[in-house]
Amino acid sequence: MAVEPPVSAAACVTIPVVAHRGGLERWAENSGNAYRDASNQGAGVWETDVRFTSDDVPVIMHDPEVDRTTDGTGLVADLTYAQVAALRTADGQPVPTLTQLINDAAVDGPRLLVELKTVPTPAQWATFNAALASRPGVASRVLLMSFEVQALVGATQYAPALTRGLLQSVGDTDPAAVTPYAKILIKHVNAITAARMTKWKGAGLTVYAWTVNTSSEWERMTWYPGMAGVITDQPGAYLAWQKSRTC
Repeated sequence: MAVEPPVSAAACVTIPVVAHRGGLERWAENSGNAYRDASNQGAGVWETDVRFTSDDVPVIMHDPEVDRTTDGTGLVADLTYAQVAALRTADGQPVPTLTQLINDAAVDGPRLLVELKTVPTPAQWATFNAALASRPGVASRVLLMSFEVQALVGATQYAPALTRGLLQSVGDTDPAAVTPYAKILIKHVNAITAARMTKWKGAGLTVYAWTVNTSSEWERMTWYPGMAGVITDQPGAYLAWQKSRTC
């Protein structure tokens, strides 16, 4: 991807920060403490990952396996919720359920970018929706996203009120391949260019960039009018950088 010069250096552009997995600065990823810390630092949006246990409980976990982020082993889909609940992260925290995250969000007030890591079954959609409904009002702040188009198609049937977003990696995107399923495009930072942003925005898509972890990339995102959010592992550092800018 060619690096482009800024279109204009006229004024500081403020792009909202999205705490990717709660942030990796102080606490284990996708943990209760990480999300609370992100809010305490000023992040108004949390990004998270949902998988389902063998008994269809939605839990907050990025990987298919629990091995990397907890003291356990095995696939999330093969473990019961009771087994997952007994696990601890490297800093001693339990694995949150989606219901627990929704409860924290009801207190702290962030918007939520919730990634489905699998295509839910009807039974899993039922437990997913029950978690969202556990605290009235939070669901209206949820953006449901996935790399899997079939997960978004399922959402049109099982969770039609939720705003939907399609996650994609590098490369260009034809808006016509997105708009039947989603209003939001969440695109890898290395795929963002001025011409593409103009095309995507012109088609009515809202665009987020992931995962944006350096000051040079934070700066580059300000070159593109209409960027909806910067998804970063470093929400505190991003907010400090944003505050320190002079224009």
